[in-house]
Amino acid sequence: MPNDAPSPTGPTRRRPPRWAYISAGGLLLTLLLAGGGIAAWRSTHSLATVPANVAERTLFPIYRLTYVPAGFTLDQNSYAVQDGALIFQAITPAGENIAVTETALPPKFDFTSFYDKNFQDAKNLQSKTPYTAILGTLKSNGRRAVSIETTTTWIIITSRHRFSESEAIQLAKGLRRQ
Repeated sequence: MPNDAPSPTGPTRRRPPRWAYISAGGLLLTLLLAGGGIAAWRSTHSLATVPANVAERTLFPIYRLTYVPAGFTLDQNSYAVQDGALIFQAITPAGENIAVTETALPPKFDFTSFYDKNFQDAKNLQSKTPYTAILGTLKSNGRRAVSIETTTTWIIITSRHRFSESEAIQLAKGLRRQ
């Protein structure tokens, strides 16, 4: 038999020590848990930004949602500017639309009268959020509404979904200027 011919029993290989299998399994488990944690975080913390071609058409500072309740998603194709307002939507796990409208904060606007006239069961959440935030039900159509006033922008979020107080607070806390 020539020297370079394969051995009839095959090459001799040493098995890795048992600790190597345990370490590899632990590493795999850690990566899976980390991936699951990131997926869960991203499902409730949106990093989406308003598309540049839409943002450049607004005449006021715009805000993006960095929080949506678990299972909700932002519709990335819904961003538009209409009548000077930025509009977009999110979708609930049940497939219901959540409309988000942003507009320049109107100067000398009487928000108190607006809420008295248009909201029933209005609740002021300002002490729990960085902005003036009002949660209530619209008298006109029964939709739930969260109205948020920043120093420059008025954001109204409406839906058939019955926002809980904690969801409304998280939505307001999660707003970030773009």
